Amino acid sequence: MSLPYPAAPAQSESRSVLAIPAFRKLWQAMAFSSFGDWLGLLASTALAQQLAGGDYAKANFAIAGVFIVRLLPAVILGPFAGVIADKFDRRKLMIVCDVLRFSLYLSIPIVGNYFWLYTASILVEIVTLFWSPAKEASVPNLVPKTKLESANQVSLLAAYGTAPIAAILFSTLALFTGAINAALGNTTPASAADLALYINAVSFLFVLTRFGD
Repeated sequence: MSLPYPAAPAQSESRSVLAIPAFRKLWQAMAFSSFGDWLGLLASTALAQQLAGGDYAKANFAIAGVFIVRLLPAVILGPFAGVIADKFDRRKLMIVCDVLRFSLYLSIPIVGNYFWLYTASILVEIVTLFWSPAKEASVPNLVPKTKLESANQVSLLAAYGTAPIAAILFSTLALFTGAINAALGNTTPASAADLALYINAVSFLFVLTRFGD
């Protein structure tokens, strides 16, 4: 008869690896960075649709454009980004990347046009291509080899477990802004996409706090 005990050691290992202060800070940075990436994707596609102004065909092309510009940098620069990232101090590189992502996401709703939406999206992806290998290379230096597998598992949780959180937040913002617009008669329309992009930018400021000594 099997007993439901095997899951416990895995949970214990996860807690154990997160108890390492240096790795815990990096994990928190990964979680907020991934949250920002997911929220940024949702907000960018919503903004593309918003800029289409109700034109269904134009909105479809605009949303497709967001996905294309986000995938393009990885196809072109992916093989070289890791090599280039290895030439720099990892911590400093990650800090610079997060400052850039904060600035880019903050600028998208301020400028508010297709050209900058696509340009900033490309730049965000390029910056992320350098942030990711720096993060991956940092993990083995922060945990013992015996805990490396557990560290990789909780890193995956940070990367993908934040997706539903970002989706819930964006849905909540959509309901909130919809209620505001209804109450004000749409005279000063609030945009869930804009709010999400501002929140997203702030999330990268929190990431920066995780790199303190």
